[in-house]
Amino acid sequence: MLHEASLNTTTTINWSQVIHEHGGLVWQTVDRILRDASDNEDCFQETFVAAVQATRRGRIDNWPAFLRHIATTRAIDRLRQRVAQRALLIQARDHGAPASRDAGPVGAAQASELAERLRDALGRVTPRHAEVFCMHFMLAMTNDEIAVALNMTVNAVGVLLHRGRAELRQLLEEGSP
Repeated sequence: MLHEASLNTTTTINWSQVIHEHGGLVWQTVDRILRDASDNEDCFQETFVAAVQATRRGRIDNWPAFLRHIATTRAIDRLRQRVAQRALLIQARDHGAPASRDAGPVGAAQASELAERLRDALGRVTPRHAEVFCMHFMLAMTNDEIAVALNMTVNAVGVLLHRGRAELRQLLEEGSP
């Protein structure tokens, strides 16, 4: 994805074109992980800022894979921030009053709660496990696609995916009522 720039290489990147061509991919990536408009916007911007910085160090050969990788790691970082903020709120909150939620169908509430618990758990697992899990299950990428995007073997992707699921399963079971 990223190769060290040679001293004689002076290519100018048209960032408007890069954002136009790949902005949808970046937005879709962060939205599938975060599901929060404000966080999506922040991660979208952070992704392209990181891409600008990376182009100073080398040439980008595969823009979609490179941007998806950055977007996924930024979104996982944002999940980690949510976990830390939630932990602070729990410590500060009066434990006698349950948090209020909008009333709605039981199934929708349970699905929403499970999705939030999964996002919380993703913010606490090993970063590489979270990244591979998100790419596979939230972005619907195959193990082959993930291997190319992360520059690793398909076998390594399978191992990380297996370990990530086990780590998530344990965290979700620990948080079960």
